[in-house]
Amino acid sequence: MLAVPPGPHRTQPKETASTPIGSLLRARSLLPGLWFWAGLLLLIGVTIVVFVSMMAGAWIRSIHVPTNLNQIVASPPITTFTVQRTAPYAGLKITVMTAQYAPSFVDDDIHLGPAVVRLTLHVANPTSSQIGIVYYDSARLLIPKVQPLAPTNVHLAASLNPGTNATGWLDFSVPDTVHLDSLTLQLGSPSLHEWLVKIPFKGAFDASRYADASSPQTLVITYNYNDAGPLLTYHLTKVDTRFSYRGSQCQAGKHFYILNFLVDNSNDVDVSPGPSFQYVRLLVDGNTLTPVENSLPATFKAGTQGVAGQVIFMAPAGLQTVTVTFLSQNTGGHQDYEVNL
Repeated sequence: MLAVPPGPHRTQPKETASTPIGSLLRARSLLPGLWFWAGLLLLIGVTIVVFVSMMAGAWIRSIHVPTNLNQIVASPPITTFTVQRTAPYAGLKITVMTAQYAPSFVDDDIHLGPAVVRLTLHVANPTSSQIGIVYYDSARLLIPKVQPLAPTNVHLAASLNPGTNATGWLDFSVPDTVHLDSLTLQLGSPSLHEWLVKIPFKGAFDASRYADASSPQTLVITYNYNDAGPLLTYHLTKVDTRFSYRGSQCQAGKHFYILNFLVDNSNDVDVSPGPSFQYVRLLVDGNTLTPVENSLPATFKAGTQGVAGQVIFMAPAGLQTVTVTFLSQNTGGHQDYEVNL
């Protein structure tokens, strides 16, 4: 049997290293898995952020923030002293109701010192005139061994109509060691040289020293103003002694002396002596004083009776006797009348 010669020798192909194309194919096969895990991590991160945000929001909403600052700012301690003393000034009746001491007051941020004294005042106007007061000029707080203090803040009406009243306060910046019962309120303008009124908060106090006085009179004056014309008859009914007149406080050491007249013109013609500034005088200790104010008419109608008017002088305080003088307006003569007050 013939032997079959062997065929050509075939070698098996050897396994070769991966080609770039093969690497790309394997990378592509891995991408779906990476996208899955990245998406899962992103979802978890978003879930965590949303959860934390919700929890933080709930916590913030649970916090109570008061809208009224007074609830979170403690009011400073306040010491109060009841005064309840009244005195007249410039025609007004001024009552110091209370004095308070505190490092500060929540409704007043004007304090120049370590503490504040607040005076609560009741002010009444019993007169027939509107009266105004500049408290920054006329009010002073007196503290022992300290210069008089002007107000740093005023919460009072600047003027009062006739027959009205008001309540308010004055604040003063003070040292940090002040005893309220040692204080005094002084009323009166030093710059205008006014008569000063003092209201001590404790101890001796006599408000009657500032009270008005009135002296009834029965003097009758027959006045021939030009020594040739018709006569007028002046009835002096009373003389009022006052510390103030129509809202003006008298100067220190003086008083207002108010002469109240009723005037008759029994003539059948009008008589015009002119304003009383021209012919009425007050003679005091050899000094001739001219009126500071007058409400007598310059002309008296024919046949009128009891025409009322006042002639006001400012003269030294405490007078017991004065001389009322009527001047003749043509000859320079005069008629003098002594009046006891």
